Amino acid sequence: MSAFYDRMQGVASDLLERFGQVVTFTRITGGGIDPVTGVSTQTTTTIETVGTLRRYPNSLIDGTRIQSTDRELVIRATEIEPRLSDTVTVDGATYAIQEVQTSSPAGTDLAHFVRVRA
Repeated sequence: MSAFYDRMQGVASDLLERFGQVVTFTRITGGGIDPVTGVSTQTTTTIETVGTLRRYPNSLIDGTRIQSTDRELVIRATEIEPRLSDTVTVDGATYAIQEVQTSSPAGTDLAHFVRVRA
């Protein structure tokens, strides 16, 4: 990692902390059923971070890939690597993850840009 991008990672994190809001990711792992007890072996994990949620500009909404209910969530790249199977809760609304892109210049993850859908 270069020192410059390490500093930029800190700047991105500081800005999200200052202007963002609490974002909760819910991840379900496992998924099997114990054949003896019949009990699900799924584990639910919640991870809190901070981020910003915004609407997509109308010029990007095509009704197929990006729909009018989609939002762009920007989060710090240092706490979680979002998965398509996760759900995200922001301000009491729960969203499904549609796509994750990571800004990673010179191999230093700065932020995740997550397209979510209500």
